[in-house]
Amino acid sequence: MVSSIRKINWGVLGTARIALKSVIPAIRQTKNGEVVAIASRDDAKARETAKALGIQARYGSMQSC
Repeated sequence: MVSSIRKINWGVLGTARIALKSVIPAIRQTKNGEVVAIASRDDAKARETAKALGIQARYGSMQSC
């Protein structure tokens, strides 16, 4: 029997400690979850966090998501 696991893409709103230490690691530990975007009210913070964590997309405001 071949198992087909459907991939779930996640976008995380915020770069606070809970996102970095709890939410993102929990998503990455799942078999089918992938963090593909991160947003912050501060564009520089979104950019550096995305780069540090290898996240594809980043947004410098919550309105641009």
